[in-house]
Amino acid sequence: MTFCYKEATMKEKILVRAIGAICATTLLSTEAIAQSEAIEEVVVTGSRIVRNSATEAASPVAVIGGDTLRTSGQADIGELLRESPQLNNSLPANFSAINDAGSVDSDVGLGLLDLRGLGAQRTLTLVNGRRHVAGGQGTAAVDVNSIPSVMVQRVETLTGGASSVYGADAVSGVVNFVLKEGGDFDGIEVTAQNGMSSRYDSDEQYLSVATGFEWADGRGEAVVAIEGLRNSEVLESDRSFAGPYQGNDINQTDQIAALTGTNPDATRAYIRPTTNPISSPYGVFNLASPDGFGAVAAAAANARDGLPQQFIPGTNVPLVQVIEAPFNGIPRPYNPGFVSNVNQAFGIGDGLQSTKQTILPEQERYSINLNGSFEITESMSFFVESKYNYSNNTDIAGVDFNDAIPVQYDNPYIPPALQAQITELANAGIIPATNPNDGSFWGFGPSRDSDDDLVLTGFDVERETIRIVAGIEGQLDMLDGIEYELSYNYGETTVDNLNLNKRIEDRFYAAMDAVVDPASGDIVCRSTLDPTAAPPLATTVRANGRLSTATYPRPAFTTVNAAGNGRTVDITSFTPGSGSPCAPFNPFGLNSTSPANAAFAYQDVVDSSTLEQNVIFGSLAGNTSSFFELPGGPIGWAAGVEYREEKSSFTVNQFDLDLVTWDGSNGNAPLPIQGEFDVFEYFVEGQAPIIADAPLAELLEVTGAIRFADYSTVGSNEAWSTGLRYSPGFGLTLRGTLAEAVRAPNINELFSPQQPAFYGFQDDPCSIDNINNGSPNRPGNCAALGVPTGYDVNNFITAGIPGVAGGNPDLNQEVATTLTAGIVYEPAFIDNLTFIIDYYETEIEGAIDTLSAVAVSELCVDLASVNNDYCGLIQRAPEGYITSHASGQVNLGSFEVAGLDFGLNYGFELSAIGLDNWGGLDFGLQGTHLIDFNEFQDPLDASIFETRVGEFGFPEWIVNARANWMIGDLTLSWQGRWEESQLLPGLANQQFANNPIFADPSQTGDSWTHDFNFAYIFTESINMYGGLNNAFDQEPYLGSLSRPAGPRGRFAFVAVNLNI
Repeated sequence: MTFCYKEATMKEKILVRAIGAICATTLLSTEAIAQSEAIEEVVVTGSRIVRNSATEAASPVAVIGGDTLRTSGQADIGELLRESPQLNNSLPANFSAINDAGSVDSDVGLGLLDLRGLGAQRTLTLVNGRRHVAGGQGTAAVDVNSIPSVMVQRVETLTGGASSVYGADAVSGVVNFVLKEGGDFDGIEVTAQNGMSSRYDSDEQYLSVATGFEWADGRGEAVVAIEGLRNSEVLESDRSFAGPYQGNDINQTDQIAALTGTNPDATRAYIRPTTNPISSPYGVFNLASPDGFGAVAAAAANARDGLPQQFIPGTNVPLVQVIEAPFNGIPRPYNPGFVSNVNQAFGIGDGLQSTKQTILPEQERYSINLNGSFEITESMSFFVESKYNYSNNTDIAGVDFNDAIPVQYDNPYIPPALQAQITELANAGIIPATNPNDGSFWGFGPSRDSDDDLVLTGFDVERETIRIVAGIEGQLDMLDGIEYELSYNYGETTVDNLNLNKRIEDRFYAAMDAVVDPASGDIVCRSTLDPTAAPPLATTVRANGRLSTATYPRPAFTTVNAAGNGRTVDITSFTPGSGSPCAPFNPFGLNSTSPANAAFAYQDVVDSSTLEQNVIFGSLAGNTSSFFELPGGPIGWAAGVEYREEKSSFTVNQFDLDLVTWDGSNGNAPLPIQGEFDVFEYFVEGQAPIIADAPLAELLEVTGAIRFADYSTVGSNEAWSTGLRYSPGFGLTLRGTLAEAVRAPNINELFSPQQPAFYGFQDDPCSIDNINNGSPNRPGNCAALGVPTGYDVNNFITAGIPGVAGGNPDLNQEVATTLTAGIVYEPAFIDNLTFIIDYYETEIEGAIDTLSAVAVSELCVDLASVNNDYCGLIQRAPEGYITSHASGQVNLGSFEVAGLDFGLNYGFELSAIGLDNWGGLDFGLQGTHLIDFNEFQDPLDASIFETRVGEFGFPEWIVNARANWMIGDLTLSWQGRWEESQLLPGLANQQFANNPIFADPSQTGDSWTHDFNFAYIFTESINMYGGLNNAFDQEPYLGSLSRPAGPRGRFAFVAVNLNI
């Protein structure tokens, strides 16, 4: 018997046998579950045929016991499950502030599972074998934290396509949460857990109350459970490896190489701390220029080239300065750090280096659950599953930035020391001494990132999930009994995303335009005194007479004056004049935003999402024992139909729709989404035991399934699977499957309008670093587009380039071919030893993905000429840099993934080796070896691919090990996780193909993490468990906050379980 599952037969020691994540990363075959005597007749994940034990499946199924989930110390189910090698790329809710799941509404608080790294959209999550409403806008991905851990009996993970049984989305596999029934409880079970990191933060409290009971002589059963969780946030400032100290790869220079000890011949240096020298939370400026970005870019370039501090010609005024203090501050020369290029630097200077963002979100989560069934007659039972789940999650997300906010020379917030410099420049004739009042901008333009505490952007997300499943099931008295089910499944998720501190642009610029009220002597907005005074933007007139607006992002609604030498902001969101709510803003120094200005210029606004799922399902299952049997027994069969309707809508706040926000002005505001589809499906499945109990053929079984679907969007498709199990005896079983799975496009992929998307500006194919990295046509085509020779994007762009990417109603479904082949060996001459190895292979054709803006820009210049469909989607400025882009969803390419999963489990009583009364030991070793992960994304050449093996998140080897010592009422446990070295985050194999020293350092190095746990049974009704997760406080890799351990660090927890 495998010790990992003794809780099924020794209920008095549930916690002891399962404590400490004993099975948390165990890749167990279904054979391992079968040894648990309590599991006698189940429907194994991957099939709807009732079978005698979980051994009877051709596909590999990994299993985690529900008590393991509850006693691991990880209340976030996704964080625990991602330790399974197959789910290595999952996105836990605890990491939702640092990982992007791609949801349009908000990722904060979402826990999403991702099998094989193929994406959460290709992993189907079920509850009791039935679909569950999605957690994120327009997708099918389920928020697993909405599934109460107190209710979970076990979690089964089927790796390999399962669309023939469960329908679309089961491309990489299925994760099925099997819930407890009334008979699984004995009284009222109360669990209270408390935990805290070794830094005395990230505290977490968990409480659950559950009970199950039977009545009417066992004809009825019910489970009632209530669960609650609270955990506190962790900010970048709370961890020495976060914020600017997280690390990044930047262009190598001789100076940086000498300072960091990295290879001077490398193209990139992967180092920390790093900052962005192009802007500053203090505001960085050239007093003689409205172009703050141009000034700081020049200063950064000078610093990179080793030039000394520059001064405004003919004066002692530094060319580029900052003021740290918000009132009466003293200007000083700007320190950009050790500059790599104009947007990256090593060291801590005056550039942006915020440490205020969330790395672990504050969360509250509550759920109420009521499940039950009642036997109406011997052949019919009514059942219901119902739950309500609420979560609230907050996240400080970042800062707003501006290149060249307009500060006029008569601004009353100008400190005296800076005013003296302005006077010096005016006396020298460098700037006008007085406002010319001709409509031109009279002032300068600081480049400022708003890192002020009062106006940090963020999200406060409330998510509610309702799910009700009701139906009848039973057995028809015909053909030796036919099992049937008819059910209705309703699910709804609503998300209210409170966007914190949305900046309203006309209010911000009106607050910037401050003057002294001559009547009161107070500083007020100019528009309060003069309602016709439109706030100016930082502008200048070039030598060719063209008006240039230095301010970026520029508000959506502006007006050029009649003379054509100035631009002003249209006031639309408030009424200027006497009694106006306008509160002036001090643009100098950090934390200069006043409470009054924050309340006026920044608003908390709500975006809302609603997702609705309706499923009607019916099935029959039986066997042919009454009229036909093969030598190995009767043929098992199942057939059924399913109708499913999915609806999704996303409502955007009115400020963003009116384009008066900072997001609206820079192209980052989302648009509403409305979409729905329905699908009718029917399937049939068979299990044929060809031979049983014969010499050298203890078992030979063939399985097969086929499913037909008709979508209202993509039309009809089919999926199929076939499997084989063969056992010659001796404890050896060979198994394999071949399947074709499908995934229909989701609502976002089909119906999303052109949503904001950003272009990584350093990927510009016409920039000097990339122009020779494409086809031979690239240099000539870049020149044909007007890009100057020697163009370097780093001299022009400071951040991601805004653009759009949208859905595509003409998408087709993805088609995946999956193959598994494995061996299960349980030698009769060694008790309790199980060895498993499974080979898997998945090939996805027509993979749905966004044709990225980078790919579009590359196609534009790599084709024979610029007269193609792609160049029209990329817009460039006369200087050469990209100003906007458009892209969208397409059936782009394919994936090829292959690897080996393996597991070894062994347990024995120490009395077997003469150590009586010393209890028992249980060992396990499970892991995965990634052989191939090839991504084909080139629409011009289907033979070109990029391999992900060895890149971050895709190590070649992952191994989990565990050891448990059980003596009397005490259990002590250890488990460890080893990952082979991989590329640091953001680096790709392709970069090293022709340059082995592209970056230094480039590898994470191998890593181990260790967890230690204990459990003790005081009485039959009182148990205690606890432990130390990440016991040696392993920090995340350079450049990462999620692997090999998360930002929480060493975490201690203790819990008490009462059975009343």
